[in-house]
Amino acid sequence: MNGLRGQIKQVRKINTSDSDIQSAFISDNSASAVVTWKPMLSQLSKEKGVSSLFNSSQIPGEILDLTVVRTDVLDRPDGSGRNLPKPWLARGTK
Repeated sequence: MNGLRGQIKQVRKINTSDSDIQSAFISDNSASAVVTWKPMLSQLSKEKGVSSLFNSSQIPGEILDLTVVRTDVLDRPDGSGRNLPKPWLARGTK
């Protein structure tokens, strides 16, 4: 970040839902960049004039996907909180 403070001030945040990222970026000609993830990334990369500047495959092991859950949810008496990650874990083993 050293030496980039002036450029950071030029960043404009647009609050949108993840399902609207592609249309918000494509429809706003003043937006020169977007931060996104799959599947929106795959859709955007098909657009004419759109190029990927950076993606997490360039820094393996540095960006982690995680789910954060409050302890009271994990400790539900019916055990449902402890079952939350099971569908995602099962997908990773296939």
